[in-house]
Amino acid sequence: MTINCVRKRLMALERKLFYNQLVLPDTANIILKVKLDGYLRMIKQLSQHEPKAIISKMDASVVYKIKKRFGKGVYEKVKKLIRTGEIDCAPSKSECDVYLIQANIMEVNSVIITLDCFNDYNKFWTSSTKIVKFVEINNRFYFNLDLKESIDLLESDSSDSSKCNTSEIDWYNNLTASKGELELHPTEERV
Repeated sequence: MTINCVRKRLMALERKLFYNQLVLPDTANIILKVKLDGYLRMIKQLSQHEPKAIISKMDASVVYKIKKRFGKGVYEKVKKLIRTGEIDCAPSKSECDVYLIQANIMEVNSVIITLDCFNDYNKFWTSSTKIVKFVEINNRFYFNLDLKESIDLLESDSSDSSKCNTSEIDWYNNLTASKGELELHPTEERV
């Protein structure tokens, strides 16, 4: 199996996570973790997967934390994103997390992107949420995908551009190597 085939499968799995979904970024959480430029890169990356919508929400009070941590320039950029409607603030003296959790429960095809575990809230509510966590490596975001999902299921759901030829699938399915012994960067094509 070629590394390009594996990459296509990985991208198809990421697309499946966000395609036609209501994506609810925990905007303050994201900006405080990866800065404003990182947040904007994430939104651009998510947009490539054609979500139904991306609705960025944050606590009104966090705008001032951003100013304190990142300076007036970033603060002004965030305020502009709020004025233009690209970021929506929760009403003052309320917590945005509450709205994100409610929206995620009520909107069937939705995901929250956050590093927050929502431990401050009753597990009755948070156990029903679909939370997608992330890490940033070399200016690209990686999301907690289900890498245990069957390759066959992914194959049946994928567009032609992410499919690999049958011999590559057979090669993968017939592997006898144990976990950790797979050659991740093969030097020759598998047939």
